[in-house]
Amino acid sequence: MRGAGDIARSWNWQPDLGSVLYVTADVYRLQGDLEKALKTVRESVRLWERATDGNTDQGRILNFVLAVNYEGRILGEDNAVSLDRSQEAVAALDRAFEISDGFVHQDPNDSNSRDRLLQAGIELADILRRWDPNGALTYYDHTLRHLAEIKNNSRFRRAEVMALVGSSYPLRRLGRTAEARQRLDGAFERLSQLKLYSVDRIELGSEDDVALRALADYEADTGNVPHAIEIYQKLVEQIMAARPKPEESLTDALRLSRIYESLASLHRRNGKTDQAQSLSALRLQLWQNWNRRLPKNAYIQRQLEAASHR
Repeated sequence: MRGAGDIARSWNWQPDLGSVLYVTADVYRLQGDLEKALKTVRESVRLWERATDGNTDQGRILNFVLAVNYEGRILGEDNAVSLDRSQEAVAALDRAFEISDGFVHQDPNDSNSRDRLLQAGIELADILRRWDPNGALTYYDHTLRHLAEIKNNSRFRRAEVMALVGSSYPLRRLGRTAEARQRLDGAFERLSQLKLYSVDRIELGSEDDVALRALADYEADTGNVPHAIEIYQKLVEQIMAARPKPEESLTDALRLSRIYESLASLHRRNGKTDQAQSLSALRLQLWQNWNRRLPKNAYIQRQLEAASHR
Protein backbone atom coordinates (compact mmCIF):
# COMPACT_ATOMS: atom_id res chain seq x y z
CA MET A 1 0.00 0.00 0.00
CA ARG A 2 2.91 2.35 0.66
CA GLY A 3 4.21 1.60 -2.84
CA ALA A 4 0.81 2.32 -4.37
CA GLY A 5 0.60 5.52 -2.36
CA ASP A 6 4.03 6.64 -3.60
CA ILE A 7 2.97 6.09 -7.21
CA ALA A 8 -0.31 8.00 -6.71
CA ARG A 9 1.56 10.92 -5.11
CA SER A 10 4.24 11.03 -7.82
CA TRP A 11 1.54 11.33 -10.52
CA ASN A 12 -0.68 13.55 -8.36
CA TRP A 13 -3.57 11.12 -8.63
CA GLN A 14 -5.55 12.52 -5.70
CA PRO A 15 -8.65 10.25 -5.88
CA ASP A 16 -6.47 7.15 -6.34
CA LEU A 17 -4.41 8.21 -3.33
CA GLY A 18 -7.65 8.59 -1.39
CA SER A 19 -8.53 4.97 -2.14
CA VAL A 20 -5.06 3.76 -1.21
CA LEU A 21 -5.28 5.63 2.06
CA TYR A 22 -8.59 4.20 3.27
CA VAL A 23 -7.34 0.67 2.64
CA THR A 24 -4.04 1.52 4.36
CA ALA A 25 -6.00 2.92 7.31
CA ASP A 26 -7.80 -0.39 7.68
CA VAL A 27 -4.45 -2.20 7.72
CA TYR A 28 -3.30 0.07 10.56
CA ARG A 29 -6.57 -0.67 12.38
CA LEU A 30 -6.07 -4.42 12.11
CA GLN A 31 -2.56 -3.96 13.48
CA GLY A 32 -3.99 -2.12 16.50
CA ASP A 33 -2.52 1.26 15.53
CA LEU A 34 -5.85 3.06 15.75
CA GLU A 35 -4.60 6.63 16.03
CA LYS A 36 -2.55 6.21 12.86
CA ALA A 37 -5.53 4.54 11.22
CA LEU A 38 -7.79 7.48 12.07
CA LYS A 39 -5.27 10.05 10.85
CA THR A 40 -4.84 8.14 7.58
CA VAL A 41 -8.54 7.62 6.91
CA ARG A 42 -9.31 11.26 7.60
CA GLU A 43 -6.75 12.24 4.99
CA SER A 44 -8.54 9.87 2.61
CA VAL A 45 -11.89 11.49 3.41
CA ARG A 46 -10.38 14.95 2.84
CA LEU A 47 -8.98 13.95 -0.58
CA TRP A 48 -12.23 12.33 -1.71
CA GLU A 49 -14.29 15.24 -0.44
CA ARG A 50 -12.13 17.60 -2.48
CA ALA A 51 -12.48 15.31 -5.52
CA THR A 52 -16.28 15.35 -5.26
CA ASP A 53 -16.69 19.07 -4.56
CA GLY A 54 -19.07 20.27 -7.25
CA ASN A 55 -18.85 16.89 -8.99
CA THR A 56 -22.02 14.91 -9.64
CA ASP A 57 -20.35 11.69 -10.79
CA GLN A 58 -21.93 8.88 -8.78
CA GLY A 59 -18.83 6.68 -8.84
CA ARG A 60 -16.70 9.40 -7.27
CA ILE A 61 -19.30 10.21 -4.65
CA LEU A 62 -19.73 6.56 -3.68
CA ASN A 63 -15.95 6.27 -3.27
CA PHE A 64 -16.15 9.26 -0.93
CA VAL A 65 -18.93 7.43 0.94
CA LEU A 66 -16.70 4.37 1.24
CA ALA A 67 -13.94 6.49 2.81
CA VAL A 68 -16.45 7.92 5.31
CA ASN A 69 -17.64 4.38 6.09
CA TYR A 70 -14.06 3.38 6.89
CA GLU A 71 -13.76 6.42 9.16
CA GLY A 72 -16.90 5.34 11.02
CA ARG A 73 -15.59 1.79 11.47
CA ILE A 74 -12.28 2.96 12.88
CA LEU A 75 -14.04 5.35 15.24
CA GLY A 76 -16.50 2.89 16.69
CA GLU A 77 -17.58 -0.21 14.74
CA ASP A 78 -19.46 -2.58 17.03
CA ASN A 79 -17.73 -5.85 17.99
CA ALA A 80 -14.64 -4.83 16.03
CA VAL A 81 -11.24 -3.27 16.62
CA SER A 82 -12.03 0.42 16.98
CA LEU A 83 -11.44 3.52 19.09
CA ASP A 84 -14.87 3.01 20.71
CA ARG A 85 -15.78 6.66 20.04
CA SER A 86 -19.39 5.79 19.36
CA GLN A 87 -20.91 9.24 18.97
CA GLU A 88 -18.30 10.28 16.39
CA ALA A 89 -18.78 6.98 14.58
CA VAL A 90 -22.53 7.57 14.43
CA ALA A 91 -22.00 11.01 12.90
CA ALA A 92 -19.70 9.63 10.17
CA LEU A 93 -21.86 6.62 9.37
CA ASP A 94 -25.05 8.70 9.28
CA ARG A 95 -23.39 11.03 6.76
CA ALA A 96 -22.48 8.03 4.58
CA PHE A 97 -25.97 6.59 4.96
CA GLU A 98 -27.74 9.79 3.90
CA ILE A 99 -25.61 10.24 0.78
CA SER A 100 -26.06 6.59 -0.23
CA ASP A 101 -29.79 6.74 0.40
CA GLY A 102 -30.10 9.66 -1.99
CA PHE A 103 -28.76 7.51 -4.83
CA VAL A 104 -30.80 4.49 -3.73
CA HIS A 105 -34.05 6.41 -4.17
CA GLN A 106 -33.06 7.52 -7.66
CA ASP A 107 -32.76 3.99 -9.07
CA PRO A 108 -34.52 0.87 -7.71
CA ASN A 109 -32.02 -1.35 -9.54
CA ASP A 110 -28.79 0.32 -8.41
CA SER A 111 -26.82 -2.25 -6.43
CA ASN A 112 -23.73 -0.05 -5.92
CA SER A 113 -25.53 2.57 -3.85
CA ARG A 114 -27.29 -0.17 -1.89
CA ASP A 115 -23.94 -1.75 -1.15
CA ARG A 116 -22.80 1.52 0.46
CA LEU A 117 -26.17 1.86 2.20
CA LEU A 118 -25.94 -1.56 3.82
CA GLN A 119 -22.40 -0.92 5.05
CA ALA A 120 -23.35 2.33 6.74
CA GLY A 121 -26.86 1.34 7.80
CA ILE A 122 -26.08 -1.95 9.54
CA GLU A 123 -22.97 -0.64 11.27
CA LEU A 124 -24.84 2.48 12.37
CA ALA A 125 -27.76 0.44 13.73
CA ASP A 126 -25.37 -1.96 15.51
CA ILE A 127 -23.95 0.99 17.45
CA LEU A 128 -27.27 2.75 18.11
CA ARG A 129 -28.94 -0.33 19.55
CA ARG A 130 -26.84 0.15 22.71
CA TRP A 131 -28.80 3.28 23.70
CA ASP A 132 -31.43 4.03 21.04
CA PRO A 133 -33.41 0.90 20.13
CA ASN A 134 -36.03 2.80 18.14
CA GLY A 135 -33.39 4.59 16.09
CA ALA A 136 -31.48 1.36 15.50
CA LEU A 137 -34.63 -0.42 14.34
CA THR A 138 -35.38 2.38 11.90
CA TYR A 139 -31.98 1.96 10.22
CA TYR A 140 -32.20 -1.83 10.16
CA ASP A 141 -35.66 -1.76 8.58
CA HIS A 142 -34.78 0.94 6.06
CA THR A 143 -31.74 -1.05 4.96
CA LEU A 144 -33.69 -4.30 4.74
CA ARG A 145 -36.36 -2.67 2.61
CA HIS A 146 -33.86 -1.49 0.00
CA LEU A 147 -31.83 -4.71 0.00
CA ALA A 148 -34.99 -6.65 -0.84
CA GLU A 149 -35.38 -4.58 -4.03
CA ILE A 150 -32.37 -6.35 -5.60
CA LYS A 151 -33.08 -10.00 -6.40
CA ASN A 152 -30.60 -12.84 -6.95
CA ASN A 153 -27.78 -11.15 -5.06
CA SER A 154 -26.13 -13.42 -2.49
CA ARG A 155 -24.17 -10.57 -0.90
CA PHE A 156 -27.40 -8.73 -0.17
CA ARG A 157 -29.03 -11.86 1.20
CA ARG A 158 -26.05 -12.26 3.55
CA ALA A 159 -26.42 -8.63 4.57
CA GLU A 160 -30.09 -9.30 5.27
CA VAL A 161 -29.00 -12.01 7.71
CA MET A 162 -26.87 -9.49 9.60
CA ALA A 163 -29.67 -6.89 9.63
CA LEU A 164 -32.30 -9.39 10.76
CA VAL A 165 -30.04 -10.72 13.50
CA GLY A 166 -29.03 -7.24 14.61
CA SER A 167 -32.61 -6.02 14.74
CA SER A 168 -33.55 -8.77 17.20
CA TYR A 169 -31.65 -6.86 19.92
CA PRO A 170 -33.57 -3.55 19.81
CA LEU A 171 -36.83 -5.45 19.34
CA ARG A 172 -36.17 -7.29 22.61
CA ARG A 173 -35.34 -4.04 24.38
CA LEU A 174 -38.64 -2.64 23.15
CA GLY A 175 -40.50 -5.65 24.57
CA ARG A 176 -41.32 -7.05 21.13
CA THR A 177 -39.85 -10.51 21.78
CA ALA A 178 -42.13 -12.38 19.38
CA GLU A 179 -40.98 -10.14 16.51
CA ALA A 180 -37.37 -10.59 17.61
CA ARG A 181 -37.78 -14.35 17.33
CA GLN A 182 -39.36 -13.98 13.88
CA ARG A 183 -36.33 -11.98 12.74
CA LEU A 184 -33.98 -14.68 14.00
CA ASP A 185 -36.01 -17.39 12.25
CA GLY A 186 -35.84 -15.34 9.04
CA ALA A 187 -32.07 -15.05 9.38
CA PHE A 188 -31.60 -18.79 9.81
CA GLU A 189 -33.92 -19.45 6.89
CA ARG A 190 -31.69 -17.30 4.65
CA LEU A 191 -28.56 -19.00 5.97
CA SER A 192 -30.09 -22.35 5.02
CA GLN A 193 -31.07 -21.13 1.56
CA LEU A 194 -27.55 -19.80 0.98
CA LYS A 195 -26.04 -23.05 2.32
CA LEU A 196 -23.91 -20.99 4.70
CA TYR A 197 -24.79 -22.61 8.00
CA SER A 198 -22.39 -25.36 9.06
CA VAL A 199 -22.87 -27.67 12.01
CA ASP A 200 -19.16 -28.54 12.03
CA ARG A 201 -17.04 -25.43 11.41
CA ILE A 202 -17.91 -21.77 11.92
CA GLU A 203 -15.64 -18.84 11.13
CA LEU A 204 -15.41 -16.07 13.68
CA GLY A 205 -17.43 -13.08 12.52
CA SER A 206 -19.33 -15.04 9.88
CA GLU A 207 -23.07 -14.72 9.47
CA ASP A 208 -23.74 -18.03 11.24
CA ASP A 209 -21.48 -17.02 14.15
CA VAL A 210 -23.35 -13.73 14.61
CA ALA A 211 -26.74 -15.44 14.20
CA LEU A 212 -26.02 -18.14 16.78
CA ARG A 213 -24.77 -15.60 19.31
CA ALA A 214 -27.94 -13.58 18.81
CA LEU A 215 -30.07 -16.71 19.27
CA ALA A 216 -28.23 -17.53 22.50
CA ASP A 217 -28.67 -13.95 23.72
CA TYR A 218 -32.38 -14.16 22.88
CA GLU A 219 -32.75 -17.40 24.85
CA ALA A 220 -30.95 -15.89 27.84
CA ASP A 221 -33.00 -12.71 27.73
CA THR A 222 -36.25 -14.67 27.63
CA GLY A 223 -35.30 -16.78 30.65
CA ASN A 224 -33.79 -19.91 29.13
CA VAL A 225 -30.22 -19.51 30.37
CA PRO A 226 -29.30 -23.25 30.21
CA HIS A 227 -30.23 -23.37 26.50
CA ALA A 228 -28.28 -20.18 25.87
CA ILE A 229 -25.24 -21.81 27.49
CA GLU A 230 -25.66 -24.90 25.29
CA ILE A 231 -25.72 -22.74 22.14
CA TYR A 232 -22.61 -20.81 23.16
CA GLN A 233 -20.71 -23.95 24.19
CA LYS A 234 -21.51 -25.64 20.88
CA LEU A 235 -20.53 -22.45 19.05
CA VAL A 236 -17.12 -22.44 20.75
CA GLU A 237 -16.58 -26.03 19.56
CA GLN A 238 -17.60 -25.12 16.00
CA ILE A 239 -15.33 -22.08 16.00
CA MET A 240 -12.34 -24.03 17.30
CA ALA A 241 -12.92 -26.60 14.55
CA ALA A 242 -12.39 -23.78 12.03
CA ARG A 243 -8.97 -23.07 13.61
CA PRO A 244 -9.15 -19.38 14.42
CA LYS A 245 -5.91 -17.50 15.00
CA PRO A 246 -6.51 -15.18 17.96
CA GLU A 247 -2.77 -15.12 18.62
CA GLU A 248 -2.14 -13.64 15.15
CA SER A 249 -5.37 -11.82 14.30
CA LEU A 250 -6.45 -8.98 16.56
CA THR A 251 -9.98 -9.27 15.14
CA ASP A 252 -10.14 -12.98 15.99
CA ALA A 253 -8.86 -12.22 19.48
CA LEU A 254 -11.58 -9.64 20.06
CA ARG A 255 -14.40 -11.81 18.74
CA LEU A 256 -13.31 -14.84 20.74
CA SER A 257 -12.89 -12.64 23.82
CA ARG A 258 -16.47 -11.40 23.46
CA ILE A 259 -17.76 -14.97 23.23
CA TYR A 260 -15.83 -15.98 26.36
CA GLU A 261 -17.21 -12.90 28.13
CA SER A 262 -20.83 -13.69 27.19
CA LEU A 263 -20.56 -17.37 28.13
CA ALA A 264 -18.86 -16.56 31.44
CA SER A 265 -21.68 -14.14 32.28
CA LEU A 266 -24.26 -16.83 31.54
CA HIS A 267 -22.47 -19.34 33.76
CA ARG A 268 -22.49 -16.80 36.60
CA ARG A 269 -26.23 -16.32 36.13
CA ASN A 270 -26.60 -20.10 36.26
CA GLY A 271 -24.56 -20.38 39.47
CA LYS A 272 -21.57 -22.06 37.80
CA THR A 273 -18.77 -19.83 39.08
CA ASP A 274 -15.97 -22.31 38.30
CA GLN A 275 -16.86 -22.42 34.60
CA ALA A 276 -17.20 -18.64 34.55
CA GLN A 277 -13.76 -18.19 36.11
CA SER A 278 -12.18 -20.60 33.62
CA LEU A 279 -13.60 -18.65 30.68
CA SER A 280 -12.56 -15.33 32.20
CA ALA A 281 -9.05 -16.71 32.58
CA LEU A 282 -8.99 -17.68 28.90
CA ARG A 283 -10.15 -14.20 27.97
CA LEU A 284 -7.48 -12.59 30.13
CA GLN A 285 -4.82 -14.86 28.64
CA LEU A 286 -5.77 -13.70 25.14
CA TRP A 287 -5.05 -10.09 26.01
CA GLN A 288 -1.96 -10.85 28.07
CA ASN A 289 -0.50 -12.55 25.00
CA TRP A 290 -1.31 -9.50 22.86
CA ASN A 291 0.12 -7.20 25.52
CA ARG A 292 3.44 -9.02 25.20
CA ARG A 293 3.23 -8.68 21.44
CA LEU A 294 2.15 -5.02 21.41
CA PRO A 295 3.27 -3.54 24.74
CA LYS A 296 1.82 -0.16 25.70
CA ASN A 297 -0.72 -0.31 22.87
CA ALA A 298 -3.72 1.77 23.96
CA TYR A 299 -6.32 -0.57 22.45
CA ILE A 300 -4.74 -3.67 24.01
CA GLN A 301 -4.54 -1.92 27.36
CA ARG A 302 -8.28 -1.20 27.24
CA GLN A 303 -9.08 -4.83 26.53
CA LEU A 304 -6.66 -6.07 29.14
CA GLU A 305 -8.14 -3.79 31.79
CA ALA A 306 -11.68 -4.92 30.95
CA ALA A 307 -10.68 -8.60 31.08
CA SER A 308 -8.83 -8.11 34.38
CA HIS A 309 -11.92 -6.79 36.15
CA ARG A 310 -14.08 -9.81 35.44
